[in-house]
Amino acid sequence: MANQNMTGVALVEGSPPRQTESFQGGTYDERVLVDTMEVTALSTNDTVVLARIPVDARITSVQLACDDLATTSITLDIGLYEGFTDGAAASAVDDDCIGSAIDVDGGVALTEYRYETQGIETIDQPAWEIGGLSARPSYGNFDLVLHANGVSGGQAGTVSVLVRYLVP
Repeated sequence: MANQNMTGVALVEGSPPRQTESFQGGTYDERVLVDTMEVTALSTNDTVVLARIPVDARITSVQLACDDLATTSITLDIGLYEGFTDGAAASAVDDDCIGSAIDVDGGVALTEYRYETQGIETIDQPAWEIGGLSARPSYGNFDLVLHANGVSGGQAGTVSVLVRYLVP
């Protein structure tokens, strides 16, 4: 029977033993955001800011549930933006790096989207890498944004989100 140790275990069992580092393969503090709101009828390219997270956060879960938000059809993206100021949208870093063209017509029960466009091997990547940036940006936070990319007959409804992320 073979045994394999993850990086953190190998560091502690090494010679000399070391505490787990606070970067890749390391230990983190978990943050959990739970929120629900009534959104007004969405139109194509409307946005809803779900959470503000540090650019170095390791996003482990993005779960979304919503009512039927359109009388005909609706698809949504979940992505990262540089940040919003005074209610105005800033530039999208990648508007569908978490979820792309998610069909929520008829509503959806709480569903995991974190790995809808990214593989499980990205679990330890900082948000800026998930957003496709080649280097850490100088600003400190991203907005995790719900972007309406295709709406026909938008209608108001409830949106609930559960976001989990780790900070070094």
